[in-house]
Amino acid sequence: MEKLRVIHLITSLETGGAQMMLYKLVSSINSHKFESYVISLKNKGTIGENIKNIGIPVYALGLLCGKSLFSACQDLFGYMRRIKPDIIHGWMYHGNFAASALGFLWFPSMKVLWNIRHTPYDLNSEKKFTALLIRFGRVFCLFSQKIVYNSYASAGKHEALGYLRRKRIVIPNGFDTQRFKPSPESRIALRKELGISEKSVLVGHIARYHPMKDHLSFLRAAAILHKRRKQVHLVMVGKGVDKTNSELMRQIRDLRLNGNAHLLGERSDISEITAGLDIACSCSSFVSFLSDSTIALAPSNTLSGDGGC
Repeated sequence: MEKLRVIHLITSLETGGAQMMLYKLVSSINSHKFESYVISLKNKGTIGENIKNIGIPVYALGLLCGKSLFSACQDLFGYMRRIKPDIIHGWMYHGNFAASALGFLWFPSMKVLWNIRHTPYDLNSEKKFTALLIRFGRVFCLFSQKIVYNSYASAGKHEALGYLRRKRIVIPNGFDTQRFKPSPESRIALRKELGISEKSVLVGHIARYHPMKDHLSFLRAAAILHKRRKQVHLVMVGKGVDKTNSELMRQIRDLRLNGNAHLLGERSDISEITAGLDIACSCSSFVSFLSDSTIALAPSNTLSGDGGC
């Protein structure tokens, strides 16, 4: 049986949640049935190199990286004519728009899928062009066969803006439970790396630096906890979450968390880091329920300090 040729068209391939899910998808998809290609509107980034290393062709159009729109479009059309895809799978708003434009204007026989991995609680908090794409997505989505969301909340918010409910497919984020599991060895190794006692309690927050991730609320909650338990240490991981971030460093000083907050920046060994935590924290400022800022703690059975989370 002839393979289905699928182009995954994504905004960028820098480290991020959507990019990691794309990597997981093309890593595990049945290669006997599908022939995958990845095209980034910007550059290849870290995730692009990872995808390339597993044998999936990766192309970068270089938009916003010095290449003109005309030149980038020429390259894109060249890839399309050479690959002759059966399906183009858009990822994120810019990739979705480009996928629909290609399908409607130049390749009408091609199936178009959208992939949305964001919940637009407040369009005023989005970048202007992104907010524009979100609003006009209710028109662009007419030229897609299906829209894949990673949560029902995301689907509901978009459908309230006019996206078609009949196109909805919800596929929650998936994680490899063989990689992400408690590990006494990782617990010891992480504390050794940080230079702290094995009895220290580690509370982790893993997210890129962005207003949505609400690092300030995490630090404020941690400061309250630290007053009660001095052995609590914070592990913060993500792009832009390092000592060069002057705003984060100022907040840590103001909350008197110096020496107990460890900013590790962007890391590739997330499974090992989470396996060494006692508490994993998910924090968001864009929440439509409970309060303006909600912190969800997922404690393990190791708060006493004898395991990982």
